[in-house]
Amino acid sequence: MALKIIWTENAETHLEAILSYWSERNGSILYSQTLYKMFQKELDVLTRYLETGKASS
Repeated sequence: MALKIIWTENAETHLEAILSYWSERNGSILYSQTLYKMFQKELDVLTRYLETGKASS
């Protein structure tokens, strides 16, 4: 059973800041695109295999 990840506004803001930082630092969006794809892949794994992640409070 796959779950859906719901991002908070704060989390989305932080993700955008991280991707913007790397784009500005490297002068290219290629690394940011790769990083975003990595995030998406790992989140997909977590939604499919619930026991993979760590429980938080």
